[in-house]
Amino acid sequence: MKVVVILMIIGVTQVFASSIYGQEKKLSLKIEDSSLETIFKKIENESDFHFFYRSEDLTFDKTFDINVERGTIFQILNIVLSEVDLSYKVFDKYIAISLLNRLNCPGFKTISRKS
Repeated sequence: MKVVVILMIIGVTQVFASSIYGQEKKLSLKIEDSSLETIFKKIENESDFHFFYRSEDLTFDKTFDINVERGTIFQILNIVLSEVDLSYKVFDKYIAISLLNRLNCPGFKTISRKS
C-alpha cells in the first residue's frame, strides 16, 4: 500500500513538473517566411519538447513570421496556431498537433483561426 502511494505521488509530481517547465521555459524566436515544421524544429532545438504531427496536416500555402522575445512555448504556439485550424495537446514534454476537427477528446487546447 505504501509503495502505491509513493508511486502515485511521484507520478503526480512529474506531471506538474512538465507543465511548469512549459510555463517557465522562455524562448526568443525570430523566424521569417518559414513553414510550421521549421518553427517546430526550432522549438525542439531550443527546448526539451518534441512535436508529433501528421505531415499532411501541415500542408498550407502559407508561411509564418514570428518574432517573440522570452515567450513561453505555449504563448508561441498560441500565436502561430491562431492563424490556422490546428490545435495542440501537451503530454509531458511531447506536443501533439492535429487539425481542429480531429480533436473531439476532452483536454485538448483548441486555437481557432481569427477571421
